[in-house]
Amino acid sequence: MSRRLRFAVAASVAVIACALLARFYLPGRLPTLLVPGDVVPASSTNDRPQWAGATDLPIRAGQFVPFACDDAFEGLTFFDPLYLTPLPDGSGRLVVVERRGTVQLVSRVEGRFVKQTLMDIASRVHLTPDAAEEGLLGLAFHPQFAEADSPHRGEFFVYYVGHSDTPDVSMNRLSRFRTKAGRLDEVDHESESVLIDQPQQDQAHNGGSLLFGPDGFLYLALGDDALGAHNRNWQTVSLSLFAGILRLDVDRQGGRISHPPPRQPFKGRTDGYFIPNDNPFVGTPKALEEFYAIGLRNPWRISFDRKTGLLYAADVGGRRREEIDVIDSGSNCGWSYAEGTLLTHDLDPPGEERPTPYLGVETWPLFEYSRDASHRCIIGGHVYRGKQFPELVGRYVYADQSGRIYALDLSDDGRSAGANRLIAVLGESGIGISSLGEDEDGELYFCSIGQLASETGRVFQLRRTRADERDFLPEKLADTGLFSDWTKLLTNPELVAYDVNVPLWSDGAEKRRWIALPPGKRVEAEPHGKLCFPAGTVFVKHFELPTDLRAESKPRPLETRVLVCDDRGEVYGASYRWSKDGNRAQLVTFNESETIAVTLADGTSTTQTWTYPGRFECALCHNHASGHVLGFTLGQLGRDVASDVGQSENQIARLIRMGVLSGAAAKVPAALVGQLAALDDETATLEHRVRSYLDVNCSSCHNPRTRFAAFDARLARDIGEQGLVDGTSHYHKDRGLDVRIVRPGDVELSMLHYRLATDDPCLRMPPLGTTVVDRRAVEITSEWIRSLPPSAAQSPNPSGESPSVEPPPVVSPADGSAGATVAGDATLPK
Repeated sequence: MSRRLRFAVAASVAVIACALLARFYLPGRLPTLLVPGDVVPASSTNDRPQWAGATDLPIRAGQFVPFACDDAFEGLTFFDPLYLTPLPDGSGRLVVVERRGTVQLVSRVEGRFVKQTLMDIASRVHLTPDAAEEGLLGLAFHPQFAEADSPHRGEFFVYYVGHSDTPDVSMNRLSRFRTKAGRLDEVDHESESVLIDQPQQDQAHNGGSLLFGPDGFLYLALGDDALGAHNRNWQTVSLSLFAGILRLDVDRQGGRISHPPPRQPFKGRTDGYFIPNDNPFVGTPKALEEFYAIGLRNPWRISFDRKTGLLYAADVGGRRREEIDVIDSGSNCGWSYAEGTLLTHDLDPPGEERPTPYLGVETWPLFEYSRDASHRCIIGGHVYRGKQFPELVGRYVYADQSGRIYALDLSDDGRSAGANRLIAVLGESGIGISSLGEDEDGELYFCSIGQLASETGRVFQLRRTRADERDFLPEKLADTGLFSDWTKLLTNPELVAYDVNVPLWSDGAEKRRWIALPPGKRVEAEPHGKLCFPAGTVFVKHFELPTDLRAESKPRPLETRVLVCDDRGEVYGASYRWSKDGNRAQLVTFNESETIAVTLADGTSTTQTWTYPGRFECALCHNHASGHVLGFTLGQLGRDVASDVGQSENQIARLIRMGVLSGAAAKVPAALVGQLAALDDETATLEHRVRSYLDVNCSSCHNPRTRFAAFDARLARDIGEQGLVDGTSHYHKDRGLDVRIVRPGDVELSMLHYRLATDDPCLRMPPLGTTVVDRRAVEITSEWIRSLPPSAAQSPNPSGESPSVEPPPVVSPADGSAGATVAGDATLPK
């Protein structure tokens, strides 16, 4: 079958094939794709994209999901947008909440979108540098906001982290504001009345979703104010207003409806609202009766179904689960004795026991999914009741911060879930999706932060994928045009083999690499050593795993990955998973895993889990922040290899001779190349070997372009400029003041060593595609740390012993798809 005919047929069945991939996504299961009835696959070969190089791979990855995301406001940008809601005055205008303390009003004027500042309380908002969960977090307009004769006309509420009169103390604050007399689009900034003011201990887990329910009461979702175990706000209603959902009568109706709060929160104060008489903990001894639901870790967006009135909450997980809950009066969602359906006291290390006596009504998730390196945290959504997409009506549409957008099937009563369907992917650079919002008609909007603390955020809307955007990636490795005999890995002449000095750690797998270029093109080298790849460049990497270590035996082929440089200055990747018998290799759409039996050298058996990356996972490392192409660098290529005639030859010279590299590559000064050294290269220093390893395995996230990088892992930086030695370990402060990223001479107090050595999947570094600790890297890193002389600033340990370093309870896995988050550091939310 010809290439043209082959892909015409493949395109015609692409939607059907994707829909049959899997049933629904629960931990360990795969999502399906929602296929709109009026989306048709491309049927003409004229719709195909340009091909990459001399292969049968498209130069651009097509859409294999039914919806795309378009800029809703045609280029308008925002400062960390966290929420969107309509201005309820009948004008159709929308407001966007910005984390810095501003609210933008978006209008359409003379055919284009414009924004104006509706509110600016930035001077009152507290923002810790590089802390992503502080600032202005929520806003809700009073139901009578636009009623002319109402005493609540122009009234709205905001929730934010604010300054206090005490140094180094910030407050979680709920306030009432009003607009200026006669105007609903101009805020009276002097009208603030504080309803709740309570000190926070950590910058994280503030929640902040704020909305009025069908009953006219104000609902406020609050996190547990805890990155460590020192803030025990969970499973209690008698301490502070954290870790739950509050229900308040802000109209202070009194009588048979509500009553004044009987108690004040610990170290906090409240005023300006009453407690609804039917709140679930009214009359409970010592209770803060504001609580409507408890047992939530960090509820990041709550919403009411416009049809059923049910309240849905998305709760961000700690290490293992993200969950969606249906919230009723008195719901106890289990944190921290449960995370999703997992009981934490059964985990390692063990967590909390189920409390006795028990408060509220035990509530298990409506739906949950696994927290991993490619699913960072859930972003709560809405049950869709709009008109634009009938196929979504009645489904709960939500997102993961990574950029995935899902539609969860619900039963007619909304209390049970069915298939979880992937419907779109927001491939924006930056932190990722921060919130979903609705307009007056129930149509959905998606806020994307961009780069934190900058005006790079945008707002998106769904649209159906066009036929000319459909996916043309071959379903079989045999159809990629890379190999003349793919079963024997006999490549076509266009592929040129190469090797690297320091391979990325891949759980002991053996790898082979090739590069293919478009005809007549080559890789250009800039004077400082950066390589520039022409559109259509294809990289191929093949993985095999030795499964019997007793003797020389043929390793088992696992997967073959491709990375393609497209014509927009970006890349896309894909993986083809080999069958166990080696007779076929199929495209992986969603990430998959397999448990593989391995016979060790002593004859004993063990198992190893191998993860096959899906269509998203490649972009987690191969992104704008990392420079897209990682392994093909002059520092990696500068090594001796066997030439075509069996003699030793410098690989860079060989690639120049073969027309792969331009001659300028040979002229780049060695000092600028920064040649990397393998861990076992004893001709190099310990420091150089460790820093080379970190450059290869960590710098895609740990570099200045990711903003949150706790240190700079690039070998090109001087070690004194990396922030590595004696560097602050921001989210391990509860382990003691002596903990550093690398504490000279002290392995136990060096978080770098701990994160390399742990087998906890939530803490292990590197976090992607690996389940096996690189023991050699741990050994060499330990040796290097012990060799470092203590710094002058290093304080002695009074006990003379090095305390053990336990893992922190919350770590956000690395992400590179957004190009802004970093392994082990802040993301929004946690």
